[in-house]
Amino acid sequence: MKPVIAIIDKRAPTAAKNKLRQDFHVLEFMTGGAVYPGISGHPDIFIFQCGQQLVIAPNTPFSFVDALRENGVHFQWGVRHSQGRYPATTAYNVACSEHYLIHHRRHTDPEILLRMRGKTFLHVSQAYSRCNTIALRQDAFITSDKGIFQVMKKRNMDVLYVAPQGILLPPYEYGFIGGTAGIAGDTVYFTGSLKYFPEGEKLRHFIQQRDHRIIELYEGPLYDGGGILFLKPNTPLPISSP
Repeated sequence: MKPVIAIIDKRAPTAAKNKLRQDFHVLEFMTGGAVYPGISGHPDIFIFQCGQQLVIAPNTPFSFVDALRENGVHFQWGVRHSQGRYPATTAYNVACSEHYLIHHRRHTDPEILLRMRGKTFLHVSQAYSRCNTIALRQDAFITSDKGIFQVMKKRNMDVLYVAPQGILLPPYEYGFIGGTAGIAGDTVYFTGSLKYFPEGEKLRHFIQQRDHRIIELYEGPLYDGGGILFLKPNTPLPISSP
């Protein structure tokens, strides 16, 4: 069964959002002035996802919280607000795989640590871990952060490094690879086409060799919109008050 909800930055290219709508119910994400404008529409700044478990920032816009509830998506409130600038914007930007939780431990929201305590915590210096990481099945990773890459290589983990240059994140020089993608089942969805990315073919080969499909959502450069979150409704996690 395919996930039915896709959460994406409201400012993502229209063609990408329209292609997603062919298979998913799309929820466009945008916040006000809680964080700096470049990431104000990035879902992975306010929402931590690991499988179907969600932990969201208490200052997530309530219009969006209502949309989650109306669509049968259950979640847990986090403790920390996502606000201002780095590192106060990083509490929910945690990469997660089958066995690992990857983040800067000092900045991880306590509720995430509580709910993910069965996973091995991989401490890295980059607190924008989810922005910089695509976690494939069976603990295979793609990262655009050299520090994350080095930590994983020292543990003999299955990891590919790609340089972030060529990824759009206005108004900055470039964005990060994790923010361009989302995974539903065995399919990696990219907001953009790999043919415009300098290391696109290396990236494509790594993904396909690990039995994943690739869908490119529009004809243009990769766009860092804080990732795409795919959710199924009616998950069992209870909701508490913020």
